[in-house]
Parts: sequence; structure tokens; C-alpha cells
Amino acid sequence: MEDKEHHDELKGPIRSLSSEITQRYVQELIREAIKQAMKSKTRGLKEKQILKLEKQIKKKSDNEKLEQFKKPAEEISRSIREGSIEGNKALGQMSNILEKSIKPPLPLILKVLLILIFAGTPLLLFFIFMPSLSVAPENLDLAEGVSESAQLEISNTGGGVLLWTASSDQPWISLSPKRGANEGNVIVLVDADDLEEGTYEGIVTIDSLAGTEQCPIRLVVGSQPPVLAVDPHSIDFELEKGESGEEELRISNDGGGVLEWEASASEPWITLSPENGINSGTVTVTVDTADLSPEEEYERTITIESNGENEECIIYLKVLPEGKGKEKPVLAVDPDPLSFNFNLAEGEWDSEEFYISNEGGDELEWNIVPDTDWPSWIYVDPISGRNSETITIEVDAADLTSGNYNTTFRVESNEEYKEGVVSLKVSGEDEGPDLVVTSLEIVGDATRVVEGDSAYIAVPISVVVSNQGDQAADIFKVSTEYTSSSGTYAVAFRIPGESNTWYPYTDEPLDPGEEFTFEGEVLFSDSLSDETVYLKAIADSCSGDEFEPAYCRVEESNEENNESPEVEVYLPTPELKGPDLVVTSLEVTGSPKSDEYALPIRVVVRNQGDEAADIFKISIEYHKNTSTSSSVYTAPFRVPGESSSWYPYTDA
Repeated sequence: MEDKEHHDELKGPIRSLSSEITQRYVQELIREAIKQAMKSKTRGLKEKQILKLEKQIKKKSDNEKLEQFKKPAEEISRSIREGSIEGNKALGQMSNILEKSIKPPLPLILKVLLILIFAGTPLLLFFIFMPSLSVAPENLDLAEGVSESAQLEISNTGGGVLLWTASSDQPWISLSPKRGANEGNVIVLVDADDLEEGTYEGIVTIDSLAGTEQCPIRLVVGSQPPVLAVDPHSIDFELEKGESGEEELRISNDGGGVLEWEASASEPWITLSPENGINSGTVTVTVDTADLSPEEEYERTITIESNGENEECIIYLKVLPEGKGKEKPVLAVDPDPLSFNFNLAEGEWDSEEFYISNEGGDELEWNIVPDTDWPSWIYVDPISGRNSETITIEVDAADLTSGNYNTTFRVESNEEYKEGVVSLKVSGEDEGPDLVVTSLEIVGDATRVVEGDSAYIAVPISVVVSNQGDQAADIFKVSTEYTSSSGTYAVAFRIPGESNTWYPYTDEPLDPGEEFTFEGEVLFSDSLSDETVYLKAIADSCSGDEFEPAYCRVEESNEENNESPEVEVYLPTPELKGPDLVVTSLEVTGSPKSDEYALPIRVVVRNQGDEAADIFKISIEYHKNTSTSSSVYTAPFRVPGESSSWYPYTDA
């Protein structure tokens, strides 16, 4: 009986202690549930809306809050008492109940305030699922300029849900994040910018209902040795005899303490300014070729000595003869022309690359200038640079509907520029074929061709046409045209074996994703000698087809991308070899006259050279064979109206 009375006396204090401990634990547990519900329910709400809702909650009375959350609070409390849920499962269930009970635009902060009203219900969950706090490492040693950040690992080695917060006692220590649940990492950053040389100590504290852990932080400022850094490690010069040139050499201290340095050159024609310094500095390197030999290359050394080890910078110098300065830079791109065609489904992305190089002598500076209406679906990187570089073009159809998109850009340099075209087709359902000239290249040297009474400059080219649509393209033709100072004109594109000498055709349909290559030559009039023209190719051309429909032979999903970018073509003045007279025909045109032994004939002479032939004459010879000899004789060739009865002459 006495034992029972003693137990009854203890029951009240035990329940009170249980209620207090469980209240604190459940408050933290529900706060975490509210965070999860908040992430879901505030999606799409603007910051102003959330602030407005938070103001509204302050106006609600406790009774109003109690009434709205009575049912979800009872459900949670009942489940916890019965022990039917545990740890993370309880957390998830709380979040779901809260989401169902709160309907927008009620602010999420109201959920927190209302649910905490019910967290005072006496519960025994804390004893059933007891979390345990663990922090590693136990202390951190950091040093300015060497290790200015570290990481603390926080874990729950017990049960239930561990909710924790992190704080520090020093302004030069910052933490991220400052709160979390169960496992997590806290980044510890130290800022020594405003600290004097010395050793500093601080404490990082991790608080939780399962206990508190402290991690001592020790920071050493200014006691690290200096570390010499030099940039660049080599410098190139290319100068005419008698010229001088300057470049900069950057020196810095990548360590701690104070760096003292001194720079010296191995030759008197290399001068440095300044020659010494403390910590960071810029040294102007000047080379003078006045006393150096032209057409020679030199390799010398600049030595930087310091209290933080030593470094070297190599000087490379090429001395050119006077009057023969460096060649100008020459911008080159690959592919050339810059034409990029993408065929994507909605939501897809893709990328291609091109290469910029300098085929000249001096330094090439370039930058990529986009179209004035540069779209958001294209990204180019990098957009500027020097000499050689690989450029990436990326297109993204994530926010695009089916259709055709085009844009242009220019690669500009300190000497010239190149134009680029980017075409993007975004496909939904089948839309038909789409013929695109993906490549137009000059594949050989220009030559002079004489055909009949006409002379041409023949330029060998290659044209690649791709079907970027989703259906086969019927047979089509390709034409070429050029633009000169006087206008734009069609030009013959002749391919060996083709019956049409102006427009080559495909010989069968072109399937989706396939390409066809036309290789032949374009024939320019020789009157264009020593001119630069701009050539382009057109797929599914209507040139010469007055009665074809507007879309020509193939009806495409995009009729705006059949033309290639223009290619610059220089038409040289050919080196003439002179006239070349050839008898191309000699035939008897009648019967001989018996009384005169006259034989009617016709002789055709052609000038197959590349220059006009002056006035010339024709002679006739015959062979007479006997049983004992063979002789050659000249016979008179009489042409009516000619003054000479032996040798007829041309008159022009």
C-alpha cells in the first residue's frame, strides 16, 4: 500500500517533467514540418504576397487560430501518443496534414503560430525517439592565405529527428547554413582582412534539444611565409632592327608575411622598371634592338629573387630586318563560311564549335558581335579573345514552340571580319522537308578556260545540301549567283556528266537527315579578271524556271533558309600563254577537174590559245610516192578573191 502511495506521489512530477520535455521536442519537430509545408505551399507566391499574409496573421486572435487548426493538431497528437508513427514519418505526416488544412492565400507563418498552440499536449515521444548530437572535428586550426575555410560535419547518432542551430562568438567567423535537421555540413569561413598579425581564437556552438557541442577555432594571421608568384612566365617580342618594345611582368605574394623581391636581366638590352619591390608590383620589361643583329632570334632570362623562393621569366625576341615589319594579323575561321544549322525537338538543346585563328604575323584581337535582335535561345562563349580560340555555340529550344528561328553574328577583328548565320528548326509534328546549304567551299585554284569564242575563269567549288526536315525531298536543283560592284548575277555551275551546264540536279529524293554533295566549277566571264566577287549557292533554286510555283520543286517547311552565306572569291588575271593555231579540219568538198587537176577542199583553222593570233597564211603540201622514192611537194592553194594563188591569208 505504501509503495502504491509513493508511486502516486511521483506520478504528478513525472508527468509534468515529461510534458515539459516533450513540449520542447514536439515544437521543434513541428517547426521542421512547417518548413516542408512552406516549401510546397509558397511556390508561385511573390514576396509581397507573403509579407501581406504575415501582416494578416497578427490580426487573428488566439481563439481563431485554435479553431482553424484544432482538427489537424488532434490528429498529430493522437498518432504520437499511440506510437503509430516515428521520427521522419511523423515529420512527413505533419507536413501533409498542415498542407491540407491551410489553403492559399493564408500565409505559412500562420501555420507555425497556430500549430505551436497545440504543442503543449503532454506526450511521451521524446523518450521513445531520443536524438543524439555529434559534431566533427572537435577543433579547427586555420591560417590566413592558406586555409581560410573548413567544414563541420553534424550528425544524429540516435533516433527521431535532430534539429540544430549553429552560431559563433566572433565577428570574423561566418557560418553557412546556420540551422538544419539531422545530418548536415556547416561551412566555417574566416575573414582576416581587418585583423592584425597574431593568433585569434573563437568558438562555434551547435545547439539542439539533444545537447550542445562547441568547436574551438584557432586562426593564425600574418605568420605564413611569403610565396613569390610571377605572371607570365614567358614574353614574346618580334621587332624590326632599331625598334624597342615593352611588356608587363606581374609579381605578387601568394603567401603571408611580407614579400621582398628584386628583378634582374641577363642582357643589357633588357631593362626593367622597377627592379625591386615589396609584395605585389608590375615590372615594365623593355627590349632594345639597336645593337642586335637582324634576322636573329634571342632567348634570354629575367630572374626574380625574393625571400619567398625565386622565379624566372623567359624572353623570346625575333629581330626583323629594317623595313620588314611584322605581317598584319589575318583572321581565319573554321568552318568558313560560319553557317550553323540545328534541328531540335521542343525542349531539346545542342551545341557546335568553330575555330578562330590568326594566319598573319602581328597579334589578332577579335570579338563576336551579335545581331541587334540577339535571341535568348542562343549562347556563345567566349565572345572576345586574342589569336586562336575555340568558340562554342549553344542553342536551347526549352522555351520555343515548333517553327524556324534564325539569327546572325559577326566575328570582328583589328583587320577584317567574318559573318556567321545560325538557323534553328524546332520540330513538333511532321512538317515536311527542309533543304539547307550547309557548306559552300572553294576547293581549288581558278583557271582560264576557252570554249569557242568565249573565255571563262573557272573556279572549282563544293556545295553540300542537307535535308533538315522530317520528310524526304523530291529531286531538286542547285544554282549559284554572285555579287560584284555592278550588281548580282547568275553564274553557270557545271558538274562533269550533267546534261545541264547551269544547274546541277539530284538524281533521287533526299531522305530526312541525309546530305548531297555537288562538286564542279562555276564559270565567270574573263571580263571579271582581277575583281573580288561574293558567291552563294541556292538549294531548290527557281532560277530559270518561270513557270514553277513559288516554292520551286520542293515544298519545304522553311522556305527562308535555302541560300548559303556568301563566300569571297578573287578572280585573278590569268597568265596568258599566247595564240595556238590548229588545223581542226581538212576535207575534200568535190571531184577533181580533169582538165586542170584542181581539187576543191575546205580547211578550218582554230586559235586554241589564250591570245589573239596576228594575220597568218595557209599552205598545202602533198606526198608523192614511187617504187623507189617518196617526195614532198608544195601545191598552190587558190582561194577565190585572194591575190596570192599559192598561200591564202587571213585578213584580221
